[in-house]
Amino acid sequence: MHSDTLNQTRMHSDTLNALSRTQIYTEMHSDTLSHTKMHSDTLSHTEIHSDALSRTHMHSDALSHTQPHSDALSHTHPHSDALNALNHTQMHSDALSHTHIH
Repeated sequence: MHSDTLNQTRMHSDTLNALSRTQIYTEMHSDTLSHTKMHSDTLSHTEIHSDALSRTHMHSDALSHTQPHSDALSHTHPHSDALNALNHTQMHSDALSHTHIH
C-alpha cells in the first residue's frame, strides 16, 4: 500500500515537473511573441518613414525639374528688357519721323 502511494506520489511529482517545464516554455514563447510584435511595430514605423522619404524624393525631383525652367526665365528676362528698350526707342524714332515731316 505504501509502495502504491509512493508510486502515485512519484507520478504526481513527474506530472508537476512536466507542467512546470511546459509553463516555462510557454512563458518563453510569450516573450518571443512580444519581442516579435515589437519588431513588427518597428517595421510599420519604418515603412511610414520610407513612404515619407519617397514623397520627399518626388518633391526633390520636381524641384530639380523646375530649376532649369527658372534658369531659362532668368536668361529670358534680360531679353525682355532689351525688347522693351527697343520698343521705347522705336516710339522715339516714330516721333522723330513725325516731327521731321512737319
